[in-house]
Amino acid sequence: MNEMTCDKTHRGHALITFLGITTLVLLMLVSITGAAPFAYISNVDDNTVSVIDTATDTVTVTSVGTNPKGVAVSPDESKVYVTNEGENTVSVINTSTNTVTASVPVGKWPYAFGKFIGDSVTVIPLEDPVTVTPLEDPITVTTPTTATETICKEVNDYLPKYPDGVALKIINKIGSDILVVWTKADSKKPVFKVNVLTEQNRTVTTLTGNFDEYIRTGCSWYRVSQTTNDGHTQLKSGYTYTVTYYWGSNGTGLEPIPDSEAPEI
Repeated sequence: MNEMTCDKTHRGHALITFLGITTLVLLMLVSITGAAPFAYISNVDDNTVSVIDTATDTVTVTSVGTNPKGVAVSPDESKVYVTNEGENTVSVINTSTNTVTASVPVGKWPYAFGKFIGDSVTVIPLEDPVTVTPLEDPITVTTPTTATETICKEVNDYLPKYPDGVALKIINKIGSDILVVWTKADSKKPVFKVNVLTEQNRTVTTLTGNFDEYIRTGCSWYRVSQTTNDGHTQLKSGYTYTVTYYWGSNGTGLEPIPDSEAPEI
């Protein structure tokens, strides 16, 4: 749950505490007159925001866009912004009436908000960051003029280490193929090969062995868990991949990578 607390008696000094990542985001808004705060909670499954009067514990519901996630309050506390991940928009809620006054198109898959700087706040998506500038309804959206370079670790940094001089090494990353081999005794025998066929649709095929491995798409890492029934698996990301496994001729085969060694996604 992400909790944001704002007190209108101290304008412009919003205290933001991140307690974890969840689809429910709590925002406390205290009115100018000192009335009890309201809690704004996004409900990802029914496309609404619950507004709770904490003095009476009553709940009203405000309809927003599809799959609402992040919640933020404007510096003057007159508006609440909600990212709608399912339709790439931001809903603007008037805090006086708790009704939506605008729906603003933004980048793909908006998820959360960054910190307000003046009257501007950054929408944090999975890709294509955009900046939301809440000057008036409808708010305006601008694209950053400079892109931030993302640095990814090398794929070799995430390969498991084995005793007795046995190691794994990536020797081929041409195109969509990732080929992993044993390096003991200068062996070049392949252990397994990962081939990303298309952007959205992938399958898993096995020749022999039962292993767990990780592959990378962009800067994200996904675990490939081989199944024994139909040779297909679904990753945590919702994608499946084409994976062909081989035995190392001078080794005992791959051991599953334990969860404790899993790379961070």
